[in-house]
Amino acid sequence: MGLKINDEIKNIALGAALRPGDSYKAAAYGTLSSSSGLWALIFFGGVLGGSANKSVFVIPTDNTIKLVQLGTWNTSKVEQVFDIPYGELTKVKHTKGSLGAHFIKFRVGKVRYWLTMTERCGKNFPGQKENVQIISQIFADIQKAQRAQKVKKAS
Repeated sequence: MGLKINDEIKNIALGAALRPGDSYKAAAYGTLSSSSGLWALIFFGGVLGGSANKSVFVIPTDNTIKLVQLGTWNTSKVEQVFDIPYGELTKVKHTKGSLGAHFIKFRVGKVRYWLTMTERCGKNFPGQKENVQIISQIFADIQKAQRAQKVKKAS
């Protein structure tokens, strides 16, 4: 049985992530893994548990990246929602692979994360390609700003 990812699941993720008045720039499906077997991502009292890849919706807003962890066997169930302020993302690196894959590495505190998003997510999920490109550009811009700041500190 494959994962069911479609606009209905996206709307469930958006409903769980957004507060009244929030606006978002894009919403794309991806997988997230970590350097910590216990997933040390702790925000607002939640722990992203387990050591395997987690299915997530990535939802950038004006000030944060929201990661909506979907259920392992039931993708219509939201496990947890995490808000990561842009300022807490460090060592961001965006790479575009072949066949529309986007790989994003980043740190929050001392824990490394790997986010993988693909531009293709099946015919039942239109807009994935455009949303992945928008989110990837946000991470690429953060990476560029971090490099510029590093150069500025060195001089």
